[in-house]
Amino acid sequence: MSDDHVFGPDRECFMCKAPTRWTHPVEKSRQSFRKWGKGYTMRPVWSFCGQCEDFYQAAQDDKLFEAMAHWQERPPTEVEDDLRETFAAFRLADLGPVPYEQPDASQ
Repeated sequence: MSDDHVFGPDRECFMCKAPTRWTHPVEKSRQSFRKWGKGYTMRPVWSFCGQCEDFYQAAQDDKLFEAMAHWQERPPTEVEDDLRETFAAFRLADLGPVPYEQPDASQ
């Protein structure tokens, strides 16, 4: 796994695995959150494709959960149960969208 995957934006949308068009850095002081009585730390940058970015901006979380459920081959309600609290924490920590710049393949 490259450092880009761990510390920077993914090249695939977090929700549907389409090519990334937008990234969302997370406020460092809000990266930690609690879910199911446990402490978690969310990724420092989230990546979305154009369609999932539109769903996110329109607060159509059900559409985002459906997109993730499709590639995970799980029912959307199961994905929603797993992600509802994580996504709520992300919305609070989100520093806003930044256009994704494709890395130069020659480097």
